[in-house]
Amino acid sequence: MDIYLLFGFIALYSYGVWALLHAGNEINNFLKRHQKIIDEQVLEEYKSLVKRNMYMALVQIFVLVSGTIMGLIIMVRNGGAGLIILIIGNLSIIITAEGIRTLETKVRSLPCAEHLAKQYKRVNRVWVKQAFPHF
Repeated sequence: MDIYLLFGFIALYSYGVWALLHAGNEINNFLKRHQKIIDEQVLEEYKSLVKRNMYMALVQIFVLVSGTIMGLIIMVRNGGAGLIILIIGNLSIIITAEGIRTLETKVRSLPCAEHLAKQYKRVNRVWVKQAFPHF
């Protein structure tokens, strides 16, 4: 087994899990501080949170595509052992992402002051539907 390729694979997937956990921690901290979007300051903090998460998601795409290619190379070169490594790497990302998704859903459904509702909904729509934060 090519140790450098394996190390690269492990490093990419470890970063992927760490980035997801970091994003989840940021969302969780926001939720602890704010149960409602009550004023412009909270909305601006929310926008910053969303921007960071959207940019992190773009980096995650690169990490996962690169990691998957490396995993496939490991699988081709090492057969069953490579397949197990690829499955474990992908399961670690999938399981972590599912946990974060619950927090994302919760933060996107906070009660919001009426005068900020339109902006809040727009930020949520951009977060879910677009690659870059245009708000």
